[in-house]
Amino acid sequence: MKSKTWKILYLALSALFAVRAAADEPVRDMRPIVCIDVKNFVNKTDNKRANFSALVDRVNHEFVQTGLYRVLNLADAGEVMQKDDVFKVISDEGGNKVSIPVPGWLVRFTVVQYGVHKSSAVDRVTGAKSELDAATVEVILSIVDMRTGETIISKNLPPATCGIPRRTARGARQRGNYQEQALQAACREVALQTVQALIINTEFFLMDVTGGNIEVDIPASVAKPGQLFTVYRYGRARVSKRTGKKSFRKIPIGKIVLTKCDEESAMARPVGAFASPITTDCIVMWTKEEELPPPPPQPASVPPGARPF
Repeated sequence: MKSKTWKILYLALSALFAVRAAADEPVRDMRPIVCIDVKNFVNKTDNKRANFSALVDRVNHEFVQTGLYRVLNLADAGEVMQKDDVFKVISDEGGNKVSIPVPGWLVRFTVVQYGVHKSSAVDRVTGAKSELDAATVEVILSIVDMRTGETIISKNLPPATCGIPRRTARGARQRGNYQEQALQAACREVALQTVQALIINTEFFLMDVTGGNIEVDIPASVAKPGQLFTVYRYGRARVSKRTGKKSFRKIPIGKIVLTKCDEESAMARPVGAFASPITTDCIVMWTKEEELPPPPPQPASVPPGARPF
């Protein structure tokens, strides 16, 4: 009898310690790595000695604010990726468990305009003319896959111009470093566009699927209720005969619309039917503009006083 009691007690303690060990095990950070590759910025401005530190600081800041990425210095990224080679384990369309590396990205700019200048603006209501300290930042964005060296995004971002009045409404000259403030504001616009360009290519995880309630790790910092996302299932691995590169095809199976956004996750509901069951092995990505459903037809306007036949 005693041996049976000790055996039960031993099994209970073993289970307790196993749960405690699992709880104490550190959770691996699965966020993609982002580095600003300052050394490979291309300076196409008139000022060949231009210092782009304001732009770099703003871009780093906006990436950190999303909470989606691990923002590292380029000098540290290689060592981190070598020591912490993170993979996410998912199931492909055949039900096989496969490991896919978490991406790392380099952000590079070709800077076309970057500087402060004097400008003027006219009030449309009063017609009064005011002097401005204005800044313009225009860049060509390139984002490179750190693992393959492949450029995955290359696009011209719209020029960002911000101006701050040099005088008050009464004509008195304002005090302060308004040129620096204008430059910071223009850099922030470019940084927000840069972050948005990468978010569109970022994969999100499904955290829970219960009936029609779907929880996704999309924070409120990057999305809001009513926005549409596409759910994908990974297909079987494919190897390119030309490059030898192994890749996994993403198969779209349906769409979801966000209904509630919190600090770290969002709730969503399905839009229409899914081509295959949705599980936590699926991933979610921002629905591209060309994939959005067409807007409903607008009713023809009837001239005032016109009567139908």
